[in-house]
Amino acid sequence: MPRPQSRPVFVIVPGGSQNPGHYGYLFHLLQSHGYPTLSALLPSTGTGENVSVQDDVDYVLKRMLLPILDTEKHDVILVTHSYSGLPGSAAAMGLSKADRAAKGKSTSILGQISIAAIITPGGDGKDVVDTFGGQLPPHLSTDEAAGLLTCEDPGPPLYGDVSPQVVQDAAVLSTMCPSLASFKTPCPRASWDS
Repeated sequence: MPRPQSRPVFVIVPGGSQNPGHYGYLFHLLQSHGYPTLSALLPSTGTGENVSVQDDVDYVLKRMLLPILDTEKHDVILVTHSYSGLPGSAAAMGLSKADRAAKGKSTSILGQISIAAIITPGGDGKDVVDTFGGQLPPHLSTDEAAGLLTCEDPGPPLYGDVSPQVVQDAAVLSTMCPSLASFKTPCPRASWDS
């Protein structure tokens, strides 16, 4: 049987405290309509190591976007959520149809979809906390010793609209703390407005 005709791949970059499993229903909806999907856990999620937003940018670019564009030869629709609006959009810099065509490439990022994402132009030296006016949202706190950003009860602020309760509970229990460094290092220049 011949390989199916190429369709855009939806590359879904999880939020800073989410893992790919949080997007399972979205994967199901896309795949049931014939669209391939790809997702991966960001390096800054679930670790207190000094993983910066730039480390996440590099990962999204080298491990999520370029393999689909250059190796598999598919166009991409980039989907970001929450924190991943920063590394996702920055990783897409230079991957538009016009930019790629100028380099003789036939595949590109066709568009970016941001779901409750952090949207900032970046590139000005400010970090995520600065973009929030110098303070984290009230449901977040820092654990400097562990190098983590924490949320005591992620249910109400992150999953308050998820039902039934058993599904919300599963989402809460699979939430992971992001690296504090990912919120305290400069936001790179985004591509969403270019």
